[in-house]
Amino acid sequence: MSEIKRAVIMAAGFGSRLRPLTLATPKPLIRVQGKVIIERMIEALLQNGMEEIVVVVGYKKEAFAYLAERYREVSLVENPYYNSCNNISSLYAAREFLCSAVVAEADLIVENSGIFENSVDLSGYLAVKNPHPAEWSLRTENGVITACSMEGGAGDHQLLGISKWNESDGEKLKNLAVDYFEKRKIRDIYWDQIPLFLEKDQFTMRVYEISPQDVTEIDTPEDLIKLDRSYTDYFKEVRQ
Repeated sequence: MSEIKRAVIMAAGFGSRLRPLTLATPKPLIRVQGKVIIERMIEALLQNGMEEIVVVVGYKKEAFAYLAERYREVSLVENPYYNSCNNISSLYAAREFLCSAVVAEADLIVENSGIFENSVDLSGYLAVKNPHPAEWSLRTENGVITACSMEGGAGDHQLLGISKWNESDGEKLKNLAVDYFEKRKIRDIYWDQIPLFLEKDQFTMRVYEISPQDVTEIDTPEDLIKLDRSYTDYFKEVRQ
């Protein structure tokens, strides 16, 4: 068991499903219940001893600059490919920071900072129990991930966009990011497809089980309104 002291937050995307709100504000910088989404995550990471937090930016990158001023542990890394490639480009941009790291999507509302407890043995994904078929379902055996379905296949857990990587697996992931993105020029895949599908034999990963109440993903206007009713009138108006 070792300690993780670094986190990578993927914040380069367009947030297109929340347009027109995200035409002015990148999704990770939207306020929910009075708190900026990514700030809530950063503070949860800091509470768990993270000494370095790398935010991968692309869309409206200038809007994130204040984070490095507000939090001394935060630095920004630019993904210059965000508008033409899938999120494998963000993994590639952050490739030097993947060893002994938490990797998290930036559009998650963290309600329980304890999910970022910074110990790691096997690399793996934070996930919730899921008895019904769902996207990105993980099948496990004795806690170890044995299969994944992107399209809604049966699985006993569902991943949530947060993973932990020990030193050796982080190095593998770095090398594979270079191999797929730089050498093979494969630009249209989700980065998680590499460890969960394309190169799964190179990794032994486990599930770090959390409660459904610990993390909420904001993907649609309905997701946002459910968490913060102040957006109800805004989306009513733009739909008229």
